[in-house]
Amino acid sequence: MSLDRRAYLGLIRNIRRGVITRSRILATVERQGQATTAAISRQVHVSYSTVLYHLRNMLRERLVERSSDTKEWRLGPVRQLSLTDFVQPKSKARRRKRRALRRRRPEQDGA
Repeated sequence: MSLDRRAYLGLIRNIRRGVITRSRILATVERQGQATTAAISRQVHVSYSTVLYHLRNMLRERLVERSSDTKEWRLGPVRQLSLTDFVQPKSKARRRKRRALRRRRPEQDGA
């Protein structure tokens, strides 16, 4: 069984058993297109509550979506961050602080 990189979540601790289970869940949902929690549980051979636990964690990180009318799970939209999301400062306040520090330095050197 190969591990799916999407199975590594940012909001919870990733232990090997959980990553393997999430990889199997993602593979099942991807293969079927849409599936209920019970159907996924039968395919993955894991209890209903365990599958639901992992699906809810993946829902928080928007890896999967749940249809409100059919109660079926499907993969969420694929999102890829661009390099500029990491390079640009996080906020205007942080930029202001940096500018203020740059302005103060020449004054302190001259005094």
